[in-house]
Amino acid sequence: MVDAGEFARRAYAAWNSNDLEGFVAFTSPDLRLRTSGAFPDLPAEYRGHDGVRQFWHDVRGPWDELLVDVEDVVHSGDLALVTFRFRARGREGVEVDARFFQVGVIKDDLLQEVEAFADEELARERFEAWKAAMAG
Repeated sequence: MVDAGEFARRAYAAWNSNDLEGFVAFTSPDLRLRTSGAFPDLPAEYRGHDGVRQFWHDVRGPWDELLVDVEDVVHSGDLALVTFRFRARGREGVEVDARFFQVGVIKDDLLQEVEAFADEELARERFEAWKAAMAG
């Protein structure tokens, strides 16, 4: 079983170094990625490697600079809750420094499913619900 913290840090190192295919390599061809809704221009869901590529372009498009720093990872079996800092500067000088959360399933060394949250309590609730469902 892969270490979820190391997995997240390596995946976002690829993101931060502008390595699209390196980032895609961390994901399953059947990935389902659900967005947080914090950025209303993004679709609610992306699927597969093509979806990851589209997500990459959709998220990065408005920003001149964008970094994701993993702050914390909690895991239970194949399930992980990642807390990260999203720092970005837009073309018109708009800056964002926000904390976001992702709950995801890592199997066979690939991210299979992930859901993003802007609210920590909702992320923790989803993590606990998925953990209970996977145990039962």
